[in-house]
Amino acid sequence: MKIILHSPGHNGDIVLVLGIIKKLINDNLDKEFIIIPACSDYLFNELLSDRVIFEEHPVPWNIDKNIHYKTNFISENYSILWNYHNGNIYINFWRVLVHDNYNCISLLNRPLFIIHLLQDIYIKTRIKLFFHCINYKELIPILPYINIVYITEKIKSYNKKLMFFYNQSSYSGCDTNYPSNINEILIQRLLAQHGEDYKIILSKPCDIIHKNLINVETEFGNFPSHDGKNLIINANIANLCDMVFFKNNGGSFFLLNQINIANKNVKYYFIGESCYFNIIKNEYELECTLLSI
Repeated sequence: MKIILHSPGHNGDIVLVLGIIKKLINDNLDKEFIIIPACSDYLFNELLSDRVIFEEHPVPWNIDKNIHYKTNFISENYSILWNYHNGNIYINFWRVLVHDNYNCISLLNRPLFIIHLLQDIYIKTRIKLFFHCINYKELIPILPYINIVYITEKIKSYNKKLMFFYNQSSYSGCDTNYPSNINEILIQRLLAQHGEDYKIILSKPCDIIHKNLINVETEFGNFPSHDGKNLIINANIANLCDMVFFKNNGGSFFLLNQINIANKNVKYYFIGESCYFNIIKNEYELECTLLSI
């Protein structure tokens, strides 16, 4: 019998359940697990062992779009919270994040929800799974370590204050309340206010040219990747900066990890709806300012 943890979600959906998956695996040492995310599988590298393996998702994300690779039990049940099939338990961690949740990024009520989920699994299958979580803050992700010394040394050579802007867009339509050129508007504003004093680092290239404007792809060779390693590196780069501007998208939400949150030397600014901002500030306790456009 295996516990199959799968998710059809994109990067933000994957990173926000990292802490939940870690705890479920660590609290059930007598069980075998298969992790099947549709992207950002690098997040789980440190969990892999002889009882925890990784498999490819049947409908993976190819950077910015879903590719229907094959049809199987998982692809046919992508919206179901959990299933019992061929003696195995299938848990959909995208649904664990969003099912009966007042906001998809909130972890506040997930411990109780998961306890009830595991009780339901036990009643219907007699398979007992444990989940010991006293405080939801235990579930805030801890990103895997990546050595970025080469980036750190290059950043030091600038001899300037640093600003990071996540000029990515949401694949969930969360940017529809803003102008289509919102990223360009913000970059121009940041250049006008800080362009001479700061080195401004973007999470992807843009058409605007300025001597103090760079991006992680051209400057550091950090290109988008299916495994999400580039997004972990971006969070590490942001942690080295003085100011960080981010929006409501999955790539930005890699910032909601225990290392970045604990660093009080960085000033964060969020561009988005207050319902997300309140969770980021009050539940994740990231010291943050809501920025209006």
